[in-house]
Amino acid sequence: MPKSEVGLRGYIGEAIVKQWLNIKHPECRIVSQIMPTEVDGKGGPYLDFGVVRDDDVVIEVYEVKTFVLIRH
Repeated sequence: MPKSEVGLRGYIGEAIVKQWLNIKHPECRIVSQIMPTEVDGKGGPYLDFGVVRDDDVVIEVYEVKTFVLIRH
C-alpha cells in the first residue's frame, strides 16, 4: 500500500465516503488506494476507493478531496 499523507479533514472525509460506499454497495468490496489503468495518473497513480464486484470487476472509482467526492 502506498504512503498516504492525509490531514485530519482528509482522514474524516475518507472515513465518511468509505462508510457511504459500504451502504451504497453492500454486495461489493470497497478497495482503498486502487491503481486503475484507465485513469490519468497526473496527481499520482492511486485513487482513494474502488468498488469491486465479486468477479473482480471494478465498477466505480472515487477520489476524495477534502469533503468533495470525485467519481472517475
